[in-house]
Parts: sequence; C-alpha cells; structure tokens
Amino acid sequence: MLLLGRVLGGFAVGILMVLIPLFQCEISPPATRGFLVSQHGVVLVFGYSAAAWVGFGSFYSTNPAFQWRFPLCLQCLWPLAMLCLTPWIPESPRWLLMQNRPQDAWKVIQKLHESGKDSSRDSFAKEEFYQMTQQVNADQEMARGESVKTLFTKRSYRKRMFCAFMTMFASESTGILVVYNYSVLLYEGLGFNNEISLLLAAAYVTVACIGNFINSILIDRVGRVKLLEIFPTHIRSRGVAWSLAILFASTIAYLIPAPTAFAEVGWKYYLLFILLSVINIPLMWFYFPETKGLALEEIGEKFGDKVVIHLASLTVERKEGLHIQDESRRNE
Repeated sequence: MLLLGRVLGGFAVGILMVLIPLFQCEISPPATRGFLVSQHGVVLVFGYSAAAWVGFGSFYSTNPAFQWRFPLCLQCLWPLAMLCLTPWIPESPRWLLMQNRPQDAWKVIQKLHESGKDSSRDSFAKEEFYQMTQQVNADQEMARGESVKTLFTKRSYRKRMFCAFMTMFASESTGILVVYNYSVLLYEGLGFNNEISLLLAAAYVTVACIGNFINSILIDRVGRVKLLEIFPTHIRSRGVAWSLAILFASTIAYLIPAPTAFAEVGWKYYLLFILLSVINIPLMWFYFPETKGLALEEIGEKFGDKVVIHLASLTVERKEGLHIQDESRRNE
C-alpha cells in the first residue's frame, strides 16, 4: 500500500511541478514575476521543513505506530486544501487566448490587475492584453508544422532547452537532495545520536527555506538567470516538462548510488558535487541571457525569435487606440 501510494504521489507531484510554476509565470506581471514564481520554491522547501519538524516532534511519541502514522496522515491535508480551493483559481490568460477565448482572457487580466480601481493599472492591463493577443497569434502561426522534435532542431528552441536543462541539472548537481535525504545518516556518522541528527536535519532545511525567501525578494532587483520565463507560449508547457524531467532524472542518478558511494568512498562522494558546481556556475553566469523586467512575450528576442509587440515601444496613438476600443466596448 505504501509503495502504491508513493507511485501515485510521485506521479501527482510530477504534474504539479510542471503546472504550478508554469501557471505562476503566466499570470505574473513582469516587475514582480521573479518574486511570485520564486514562491513556488519557497513553499516547496517550507513543506520539506515542516515535514522535518513533524518528524522530529513525532520522535518523542511513546507510541511507535504514531511516529510514522501521524506524519503520513498530516500530509493528506494539503492536497485536500488544494482540491477545495482549485475552483477559485483563474485560468491563465495566455492559455485562454490560445483556446480562442479572448473575452475570458480579458476578464482574467482585469482581475489580476484590479483594473478599474487605478488608471495606471487599467492602462497597463490594456497594453499587456494587446501584447499577449498579438504575440499569441504570431506564436500560433509559427507553431504550425512544429512538433516535440522542433524543440531540439530549431536553433532558438535548442538554446532554450539547453538553458532549461542546465538549470535543473546544475541545481541537483549541488548535491542538495543527497545531503538532505541522507542527512540523518551523515550526522550519525559524525557521532550524533538519533535525536540530534533529526534536529540538525530539520534545521538544515529550515535554513534552506529562509534562503529561498531571501532570494525571492532579491531576484527582481538584482536580476536572474532563470528557467521559467524563457519559452514562448505555444511550447512553454513542453519545455518546462522536459526540463523538470531532467531534474528528476538527475535526482535519481545522484540518490540511488549514494548509499554505495558513501560505503565505498565516504565523504569523497561530495567532491563530485563540488566539482560539478565549479563547472556549472560560470557556464550559467556567462551563457544564460538576463530576463529581468521583460514580459514573457519579449523574452523570445533574447533567443533570436521575433517579438511582435514591445510594451515600452507602444506609440501614444496605439495607447490612445486601446482606450478608444475600451470605451466602445463599454458603450456596447
């Protein structure tokens, strides 16, 4: 039963790991997209932290069954909450435009920007919606005849795939999950008892949660070289899915041999992650394009694609035209 639960849970997590950041980046404005998308990582690591502290607290129970049953029962609350709250989550406006539902997309844009309460927000909402509409039309025209194979054969897509793969591979090549998953064994090997080992493991992942949150605050101010903004609308889901497949594959490649590696070479196994990080960091730093402050539709230009509309270059006449169209819709 536990093995079947792990299979179903892993399948569901794989789906959510693609959908959540994909959805977050498509509903976030350019100025705060880094912060909002980063909350996925913050909450993800917060979940690790909460699980670690629950495990530490359950260690003190005198009931052996409670020690493992309670943590498993508690984890059912979060998917239940998500199931109940999902009906109130709006669809991505870009996805709605791709489904030829512009009116529904405009309603979502208005809701996200609280359009109507502030004239500047109302103006930006119209401009962003116009850019989305034009770019989606251009992307759909470009997508004709494309397939999964195109992700690897078209030059601009291939560069995106490399950046996405490297982001996920490099993050796992730091050895973060090896340290976390085997942290209790690591601390016990250093001479600590079970109680202190569990405490140190919980403290480790709590520090990681704090680090994620600090990063989310800084990312829109100092720039980023980040995966979740780099694919055009019509292939974004495929690109993110493939990149996350690399993340999980890297996790398997590092975690499965870890017990054998620790038994054979001990601490020297960590030299692998140190070496890979030394190689990956400068590669990402100098090769990845900066996407700070750009709308999702404008990022394609960094990879050699055509961008139909730039928000910053919208003419005064075009902006006035958007206002005139809006007034006509109201009169109708």
